[in-house]
Amino acid sequence: MARIKYLKTEETAAKAVNHILISEQPLIGVKCLGSCVGEKGGRITLVVVGCWDGNVYIFDTQKCPNIMYAGQLLRLLQSAEVLKVFANCDSDHTTLSQQFAVSIQHFYDAQIAHAIIMERSGLPARRLTLEQLCETYKQTIPSSNSNLQRLLHEDMNFWARRPVSRDMLELAAAHVRPLVPGIFVATDRSMPTDSDQWFTHQCEENRRRRLPLYAPPVNVHQAIKHCCTCRNCDKTRGQLMGLYSSNNPDV
Repeated sequence: MARIKYLKTEETAAKAVNHILISEQPLIGVKCLGSCVGEKGGRITLVVVGCWDGNVYIFDTQKCPNIMYAGQLLRLLQSAEVLKVFANCDSDHTTLSQQFAVSIQHFYDAQIAHAIIMERSGLPARRLTLEQLCETYKQTIPSSNSNLQRLLHEDMNFWARRPVSRDMLELAAAHVRPLVPGIFVATDRSMPTDSDQWFTHQCEENRRRRLPLYAPPVNVHQAIKHCCTCRNCDKTRGQLMGLYSSNNPDV
């Protein structure tokens, strides 16, 4: 049965990261939650990781900032072996970079994938929110009770509240569960096979869109080496798609 695991110590985080890294499906959904994530001065308080089997790991970077380093979360986010699926990478990457000096590697931006699918179909290349992606690809839209929704709108520091309630954990988990395998499988299947280079370029551009002007220039070869459309990553994505198809023959 899928579980939510709340991690607030270096030891439990490191154990969880090691478990994810050796899993049979090297694919995770990722969402960073906090205050003004993506903006100047934004802070990430929770990093949410959803796995192929439905389990969700929630790393509390506010209660234990060193969970990023000694807890090996940085190792996971920068791993070239595990594909990270984001609904939209730019805001998360911006604050991860500014707050923790983390540069996400080997990632898949679902918003960009959908935009390319639309573009190649002759339709406007719109970039959708997570909720819109869920609606488009028939996934469960993240929702919560009315009281929690009110607090989300009224308190910009909602995700900094402690202790973290069960309702908060459920809502945090709902941000990544639609990504893997659902949205990833649907968008990856629909993208034209000859669009990989353009997808790589757009993902990298989106990742760096909000970074400061003084950020170092992109090394094109390094970007291709670590992005989701390099040869190694194509093989990984192909293996994942094959696994999904064999386990879901009617899809």
